Order: sequence, then structure tokens, then C-alpha cells
Amino acid sequence: VELEDRWILARLDRVLREVTRAFDAYEFALAVKAIYGFCWNELCDWYLESVKERLRSGDPLVRAEATRTLSFVMDRTIRMIHPVMPHLSEELAVQVWGDGGPDGRLIALDTWHEQGLPEVALAGFAESEARFARLQALVTRLRGLRQSADVKPRVSIAAQLSFDGPAGEATWSGVDGLLRVLANVDATAGVGDAASGAGIALPVEGATLTLFGLDPEVLRPRLEADAKTARAEAKRAEGKLGNEKFTSRAPDEIVQEERDKVTRFTREAEQLDAVLAQL
Repeated sequence: VELEDRWILARLDRVLREVTRAFDAYEFALAVKAIYGFCWNELCDWYLESVKERLRSGDPLVRAEATRTLSFVMDRTIRMIHPVMPHLSEELAVQVWGDGGPDGRLIALDTWHEQGLPEVALAGFAESEARFARLQALVTRLRGLRQSADVKPRVSIAAQLSFDGPAGEATWSGVDGLLRVLANVDATAGVGDAASGAGIALPVEGATLTLFGLDPEVLRPRLEADAKTARAEAKRAEGKLGNEKFTSRAPDEIVQEERDKVTRFTREAEQLDAVLAQL
């Protein structure tokens, strides 16, 4: 099972549990928010983009594995949205599986699936979830660099991925295909350019990704602006966390979101500063 498959299955299991708890507590707004976040941000935005090359593969075994995982996730997702969008979910079931859905009956007459997979099948998926989250952060940064350098989405960027040690290799080994699909960065290229020192090194957790063919003079002003914005966002979140009224009255998940913002924007500013220091 590929990294993106393990990630989406772990995310599916989490959202199903979250939605089940929300429905049981009659917190329908929280349930809808969780469903929307999973369907739009994770299933459509990340997983479908990650798996589309495998779905078009000339190898029938590769296509079959990708199709099997996608079919399972679609089945659970359509059932999950049924309580809030019953007519749409029944129509989707017909469009995907034909009359009667995957098991020959209306979703309205079926049982609620709280879990995506049995616990035994999810063993070890937490690490895959963390690995894919780091990959998402890297891809987001790469997309930002492409935009800052005025590199069109269809133009491939040559790169070289070097590991800092066994931990870095365990985290980033095998992500070449996903970097190519999600960011159009060819991490297997650029080896011959490494000795020239013409590359821009992007530090990531446990590794360094050296990018080639980016114009430093075009990058500098935009990266400086991005770094300034990241520092401002981190400072804004720190200000909210320093407000006792906010931390004492806001729900725990909202407070945690601000903590996560401090971590994310601080790391983003540090990465941008590291790139700027090379230009």
C-alpha cells in the first residue's frame, strides 16, 4: 500500500470517528465542518491529485490497487455525507456503483460505518500520516517557490534530494513520484548540476532539497515579502495566546489551532530566511 493510500485511510478513520462523536452529541455544525474539511481539503485536494497518475498507469496491478483504495474511501465518504446530504449521496451512489449502491441497497437503509478500517489494519498508519503531513508542507512551500520564481505549473523543476541520516531517509525516501505529481519537481534530476553550486537548497526535516533553474533576482523580493507575512502571522497568533481572556474562554481546539499556527508560520519564516541567505 502506497504512502498516500495509508494516509487517506488514516484520515478517513479519524474523520469518521470525529463525525460519529459529533452526531452522538447533536453537534451538527461540527460534524458538517469535519465532513467538508475531509472531502474538500484531503480527499479532493490532496488524495485525488496524488493518486491520479496511478489510476492512469499502464500497469493493471498499479491501477487495481489505486482503484481499490479509492473505491473503499468513496464508499465510506458517501455514507458519511448521507445524514446531511441524503439526496446527493444516494445519487452519487447510483453514479458510482449503479442502482442500489455498492451492496445493492439504499444508503438510507444501511448501517452507519463509524470506522474506516479495523484497528489491526490501521497499525502503523500513524507514521504514514505524519510523513504525508510533512510532504504536504514541503509541496506547499515548493508551489510557493514556483509562483515566486514565475515558473509555470507545467514546467518541471530539476532537484536533488539528499538525506541528513537514516531518519531523514526513512521520512523522504520514495516520495520522488509524489513530488513530481504534486509539485512538478523532478527530485531524481539535477545530480549533474549539484557540483556547480547553482542550486538553491531548501532545508526540510532530515533532508535537503536542492532546486535548480530558479532565478535568484526574481525570487528575492517575493520571498522577503513571504517571510515578513509569515513572521506577522506567527506574532498575531502569539498575541492571541498571550491574551488570558482568549485562552480561558475559547474552546480547546481553537486554542490549539493558534498554537499550531505559531509553529507553522515560525517554521515557514525560518525556511524562507534560509533560502534568502543563499541568494
